[in-house]
Amino acid sequence: MGHPQNSNHQLAFFLIIPAFFAWGLIVSLNALLIPQLQTLFHLDYATSMLVQSFYFAAYGFFAIPMTKLILKIGYQQTIVFGFAITALGCISFIPASYFNYYIVYLIGIFIISTGVVMLEVASNPYVSLLGQPEKSSSRLTFAQAFTGAGFVAAPLLATLFLLKPGNIAHHINITYSLLAIALLLLSTLAFISPMPALHQQFKIKKSSHSDLSSQNKAQKRINFKESPRLWLGCLALFIDCGLEMSISSFLLRFIQSLTEISTAQAAHHVTLFWLLFLAGRFAGGALLHYIRSPILLGLLALSGSSCIALAITTHNPHYAIAFMLITGLCNSILFPTIFSEALKGLGKKTPTGSAYLSTAITGGAITPLLQGLFADVFSLHSSFLIPLISYLAIFSYALYLHYDDKQRQNLLSQTP
Repeated sequence: MGHPQNSNHQLAFFLIIPAFFAWGLIVSLNALLIPQLQTLFHLDYATSMLVQSFYFAAYGFFAIPMTKLILKIGYQQTIVFGFAITALGCISFIPASYFNYYIVYLIGIFIISTGVVMLEVASNPYVSLLGQPEKSSSRLTFAQAFTGAGFVAAPLLATLFLLKPGNIAHHINITYSLLAIALLLLSTLAFISPMPALHQQFKIKKSSHSDLSSQNKAQKRINFKESPRLWLGCLALFIDCGLEMSISSFLLRFIQSLTEISTAQAAHHVTLFWLLFLAGRFAGGALLHYIRSPILLGLLALSGSSCIALAITTHNPHYAIAFMLITGLCNSILFPTIFSEALKGLGKKTPTGSAYLSTAITGGAITPLLQGLFADVFSLHSSFLIPLISYLAIFSYALYLHYDDKQRQNLLSQTP
């Protein structure tokens, strides 16, 4: 009787993999959509960055409510609706092109993001429950590798459809219509497939949620004095999400400002940026077995700021592009390292700390807009001072982590 259940778990696991790929593809595609909309509507940099603001705002609005939705309708139905709502957002680009209003595209982006939030909030814990508990981390790591694959695939897809010369609105429609069809097929497949309900684990989570709700709210809060490591981690993660989205959003325009290549040709460089990011994610995971997290975090942040400084000051365009692409490698493990380090020492309050950190992803809505304003007032190249300063802020957090770890070790050594 155990074999059919294992078979169902394996089937469900491979049905969930496209969700991880899809949101990586969409995040990467957003950065390539921005210059197209900027050209179509003759937008300045700041206004074009509203694409990222609308996208990441959905995380702030819906990340926590979606966890409650899972408790109500279950993982499978949340995933089904996640694919469907993401597809609906893609389809909304058709009336957006008809009415030719930028705000309609932004509403479509917000709808897409709402669906992606549903997929992320449901898929990550669902994958961890599909099989033996001791192998949950390896399953999640494997699944999240497909998010990186989505990052890499987006520029390749964009060169075939989105970035082709000619009618921009038409190419946007074709790209997102094809994406909508694929998402609707995935939604249908998730609906009709025998995905395990995981009732036992689900009830445990539901009852835990009820227990938490009945506790005194003061007991669930974590103040700065109690855990400065967490609160500074929230700030560092906010900054990291912002700088990563800023660099990816302005990368294509930066490349074109230094060369005379087409948008589609510039997208091939963006593919290399994401390949370096993906390679760094795997290499960084291996290096963390030998190098302490704060040290590696500090080295990558310092390397990132150095690459930005060299990219915007060198007179050789090829070197400038190369240095900017290397930031993809520097960004690779910033997010997971900050996230895990900020949670250290929280004990039973780890879930609360995790919820605090999850809200920091809204940094992706703020920093690109700030860099856009800077680019409009000064210049595109000088606007990269925003991510440069952001890297230095993360380096400061790495120094704090190193100091805090030393303090903890000293306290432990003094304990009899």
